[in-house]
Amino acid sequence: MAGLEQLAKLDQLILRMNDESSETQYKISMENSAGQKLFYFGKVSGRFRRNFSLKPFNLKIIDNFKNEVIHLHRPCCSCSWGLSLEVLAPPGTFVGKIEEKCSFCSTKFGIRDETGKKVFTIKGPICICSCRNIKFKVLSADGKTQVGIISNQADTKCLRLSFLKNMDVGMKAVMVAASLLIFAMVFDIDIDQLWQNWYPQGYYYVPNPVVI
Repeated sequence: MAGLEQLAKLDQLILRMNDESSETQYKISMENSAGQKLFYFGKVSGRFRRNFSLKPFNLKIIDNFKNEVIHLHRPCCSCSWGLSLEVLAPPGTFVGKIEEKCSFCSTKFGIRDETGKKVFTIKGPICICSCRNIKFKVLSADGKTQVGIISNQADTKCLRLSFLKNMDVGMKAVMVAASLLIFAMVFDIDIDQLWQNWYPQGYYYVPNPVVI
């Protein structure tokens, strides 16, 4: 299977920091439950900032054939108390959006579909740095039903993402993007320093403007 087709039949994914990572370059891959690598992450352009950005940020996720299957985009001139990130899967097709919600009692992310409708809420602990067993619950839009979970693996730089098997593939792609952001928060990873040697030099992708 290639591209997003791999997500259609899965209900669990694992984000792992590979052994080739260094203090200045992080190499993160995504595996299925059998340990087979499916996707790889790398920065395309721009600087990643959670609350303020003067330039656009673009990041692509590729498969084993070096085909881009998911693209993350943060527009330029963004200034807000929280993150807002657009997800395109495949590149050029807007499937949803991640919005960080400010809260004094927990870490929250809102997940919206391509129409702007809120689909899920991801709710994490109050303080990430003091938790060994970190769990981010994926809840329905009203917050009453748990439909998935993102949790760390003991003593490893690894996160496990579980969701409903029949979830829309586009929403699964958005969840993959959200899990990367949570990975960066949990393990204090600078997304600007993702390993980039997967890609041809000079590659730069600019998505079509998204109208919501």
